[in-house]
This record gives sequence, C-alpha cells and structure tokens, in this order.
Amino acid sequence: MVLLVQNMNSYFLILFLFNQSVFFQNTPQSSFSKQNIDSAITRGITFLKTIQKPDGTWSDNDIGPTALAGLALLESGLTQEDPALAKAIAAIRKNAQTTTHTYSISLCLIFFDRLSQVEDIAIIESLAMRLLAGQTQSGGWGYNCPGPNNDELLRLQSNQKKLVELKASKTFPKFNNKKTFEDLSPEVVRAIKVIYQEKTTANNNDGGSDNSNTQFATFALWVSRRHGIPINIAFSRILLKFRATQAQDGGWAYSGNGGNQPSSPTMTGAGLLCLGLASGFFVEIGGQLKPSERIDISKDVFLGRGLFALASCIGTPAGKGKEGLIPRLGEQGGQSYYFLWSLERAATGLGLDFIGRKDWYSWGAEILLVNQSVNGSWKGDYASYNADTCFAILFLTKSNFAEDLTTLLRGKTNNLGLVELKSGGVGGEAIANLSKTGGIKVAITGDGKGATQGKITYNNTNNIKDTKEKTNPKPEEKSFLAMLINSKPENFLNALSEYKLGKGVEYTQAITASIPKLEGSQQFEARKALAERLARFNAETLLEYLNDDNPEIRAASISAIALRNQKIGLAKIVASLDDNSAWVRNSAFLCLKSITGKDFGNPNLLPDSDKAKVLLLWKTYIQENP
Repeated sequence: MVLLVQNMNSYFLILFLFNQSVFFQNTPQSSFSKQNIDSAITRGITFLKTIQKPDGTWSDNDIGPTALAGLALLESGLTQEDPALAKAIAAIRKNAQTTTHTYSISLCLIFFDRLSQVEDIAIIESLAMRLLAGQTQSGGWGYNCPGPNNDELLRLQSNQKKLVELKASKTFPKFNNKKTFEDLSPEVVRAIKVIYQEKTTANNNDGGSDNSNTQFATFALWVSRRHGIPINIAFSRILLKFRATQAQDGGWAYSGNGGNQPSSPTMTGAGLLCLGLASGFFVEIGGQLKPSERIDISKDVFLGRGLFALASCIGTPAGKGKEGLIPRLGEQGGQSYYFLWSLERAATGLGLDFIGRKDWYSWGAEILLVNQSVNGSWKGDYASYNADTCFAILFLTKSNFAEDLTTLLRGKTNNLGLVELKSGGVGGEAIANLSKTGGIKVAITGDGKGATQGKITYNNTNNIKDTKEKTNPKPEEKSFLAMLINSKPENFLNALSEYKLGKGVEYTQAITASIPKLEGSQQFEARKALAERLARFNAETLLEYLNDDNPEIRAASISAIALRNQKIGLAKIVASLDDNSAWVRNSAFLCLKSITGKDFGNPNLLPDSDKAKVLLLWKTYIQENP
C-alpha cells in the first residue's frame, strides 16, 4: 500500500507538470494587443530617458541600476547610436572597473555580454573573477565581492591601450562569446587558479548570503562561461545549495541558508532560475561526467517541485471585457515588479509558455499595463532606483539572457517529471509533503499590497469569476459538496481524506463536483483523491467509469488503472487519447506509457497531420499485445 501511495503522489505531480505544456482550458480573449504592449514599452523607455542624469547614470549609488536601465534600453530595440544608450555605455564601462557590489557586478557583466563589443571582453573576465571570489562555501553570494587587485587593474588598463592601438590600425578583432578556458590569456588563467586555490582553504562560513544576490550572480556566471570562465565548481555548489534549501512547499526563502523563513514568490522564481541554470550546465557538460553523475532534467524532482510552487504564485488572466478584475497596485507595488521579472527569467530560460497550465505572460502583462503611471513608470519598492520600470520593460519584452539554456533544454522541460510509475516515480515523501502544503499563493492580487520578499499578506481573489464549466450536483450531493469546498484551507486536506474513504456514491459525486470549483493545489489534491478513491474499486466499476459522461470521472478512472498497474480497458484508454477533454487525453497517455513501457508520442503535443499516425501506433500495439 505504501508503494501505491508513492505512485499516486508521483503520478499526479507528473500529470500536473506534464500539462504545463498543454494549455487545455478555454483561454479568455486577451485584454491587450501587441500595440498595447509596444506602447507601454515606449512610454517606459521615454520615462527612463527623461530622468537619466547628465553623466549617463540613473543612480547616485552604485552602477547596478544604470546597467539594469541599459539592459532595458537594449531589449527595447535601441542601438548604440541612441544618445541615452551611448551615455549609459560610457558610464557603465567607467564604473564597472572597480565595483564590488554583487548586483552591480552581475548586471554589468550581463550588459556587456548583451552589448557584444570586443572592447568589453577584458572587463567581462574581470567581473566574472570577482564573482568567483565572492561565492561562499555554501554556494551563495552576499552584497559584496572582493575587488580587483593592483595586477588586475593594470591588466585592464593595458588592455584598454591595446584596443586603442588596434582601432587605429583598423585590425580590431571580432567579439567572440564561444571561448573556452584554453582561450583565456595566461594572466587570467593564473588569477582564476589562485581564486579557486584560496577558496579550497577558506572556512565554511555562509558569509550572510541571500538568494536575491545569488540569482544575479548565478545568471552572470552562466553568461561568463561563454567567455571561457570555468564555472564547474561554482555551479556544483549552486546546485547543491538550491536542492538542499528547497522548502517543503517547493519554494525558496530570501535567506541563503534556508532556515525557518517562509517561501516567497519572488525568491521561488529566483531559486527555480538558479536551479535551472545549474542543472542546465551539467546537462551541457554531461559527456564529461560519469554516468552516475549525469542529470536527466526531464526527471528532476527538484525542478518539478519548484515549478509546482511557482505555478501556485501565478494568477489567471482576466481577459477582454473583464479588465476591472485586474489587480490595481497604485503606489504600493511592493516587490510585484521584481517578482514578475523573476518569473519571466525563469519561464523564458526554461522555455515555458505556460507554467502549471497558466499563461504567465498574459497574466503579468495585464497587471503591468493597468498599473503603468501616467509618466510611463512603474512604482514599487525599487522606484527610487527606477528599477521597477526596468523590471516591467524587461518582462514585457520577454528578455532572455539565457537563450543557450532555452535551446539546450528544448523539449526536456515541457514533459518535466514524465517518468515510469511502476517504480514509484520521483519524489517519494517529498512530493507527498509538497502536496499537503499546497504550494505558496498567488503573488499579486488587488488591494495594493503587492508582493513582498518575506511573509506575504495575500489579497482576496474571491471576486474573480470562475470561467470553468460547473458540474451541477444533484440535491442529495449538495450538503456534502458544500462541506468540502467551504472547509477552511487548513482543514481542506482532512475533509478531502474523509471523503476519499467515505462509503457511498455521494462522496464520489461530491469530490467530482468540487473539482471545477477549486483552483491550484486544492484542485490538484481533489483530482488525486478521486483517483485514489477509484483505485480501490473493482475492475468492473473502473471499466464502467471509463465511459462516464463526466470527464473528471473518466480521467480519474484512467489514473486509477495506471496506479494499479492493471492491464484492463486499454483499448478504451487508447480511444481516450482523442477525448474532448485534454485532462483525459493526458491521463490516457501517461497511463499507457506506464503500463506498456512504450512511448509512441502524445497526440496533444503533435500537429494534426501526425496525430492519426500516433493514434494508429497505439491502437495497433494494444491489439497485438492484449
């Protein structure tokens, strides 16, 4: 029985993650157009230009906010000939030479890589070395890193003189972002070896690291590897860190060492990004690793749990004609805009248009469009640095500074968690705990509180109308249904467990009727409970339920058959690959894959021209292997 429970937990997390790649609910007509997006970006860029200082910066503090604004200008389509961007480039090049601020080091490195100018290669190397030196033994970063020593400053100055001579002789080399460690200059190789040698003798003090600084440093080091910087050791620490500090709800907190802090939406996006980058790196160098050390990202339970948690932070787009339901944040955007950029970077890096069946871009774009100020800015906790406006622009432009990660993982994250069920799948008790905690909560709702880094006060979203088709319960079901869906969140799982084990058809009917009325983790749990309930029924009843009028019953009976690993009703399950409910179709595919050990493809993910072929392959196999 323990194995069956593990199978159920794994199976439903697999099904949840699998469906992130198939947006199978009716998507409301978008409340915005491309013209609306372009106009908002233009207004945001105009605002940034109007407040740029004469010296090309946007802040009196460090150079980080200026590098962030420079990235927003670049991603909006401006070229180096634009006066505002030209001034920003000059300011960033000047101040990046000596900065020791982790945010600034990271943003400058990413900016220079995006700028793609050969005169910035030396400073990219220098910034990367500062990050390598600043990483703590536990794998994170705090606010500051060691600065360049005198030898490094002399190297930068010498390199600048050489570039001036090359320009004069018109033999300027081309920008190369596909270098290896062997391509680096001898002095850079020596400096990196010294950094790693010193770090092996350092103590294990965490040094006050946090996941906010760490996500920027991780992203920058991912970029730096294109320039020959060796990041194997650094990314090993990052991978171990974010696996070890992942909370039971699948998310991450601000604290770099986990601790007792609650997970937050913003840091969950950051943690997922870091985990994705680190995992992606070891997929990239898989050929250099022992078979036991390689990562199969399609079966990575840590990424799966992180996606589950991040999905719980994402709301549902209101759609055209329902703009009044979009959250209004006013002057209290909090960390909403920072969260949206964390979400965008994780989603684009992993190549996901949908997370947990949710259209994250449409949801976020709606929020940004209705909350843009008259002057073109966005105002949250970082308005004094103008960072909120930059976050919003980078979200709207779908900036992707890790296209190579997206390419590397293409097709691997869409079916994340798609594994054999017979062995219990992935996750075990971790997934069971995840299901019980129910994720985090929607990060941005409507009364102006926005998203925060620590414990979040979540706003009431009951005024948002449910667009799902409702199942009308029979009179005798209504009291059971009301007791279930009206139970307090902390009592929901206990109530659901009682209904799962209750005797009588009214319990089955109540769970079934509750599913379209629930959302997120509660809907997930209700579907799992229904399958658990049906898995205890006899084979004759399950076969009857395969033909039920309600798609939730059909899907649950298919899942129950998979969890029992019983070869019954397979011809009908093959026919269910063409069901009018995508939840049923995907349940059928996972069931067939689990029971047969075959994978002829999921018709949901194929063009119409190939669907008939795949259906025929499944049908033929079942006929020949009854």
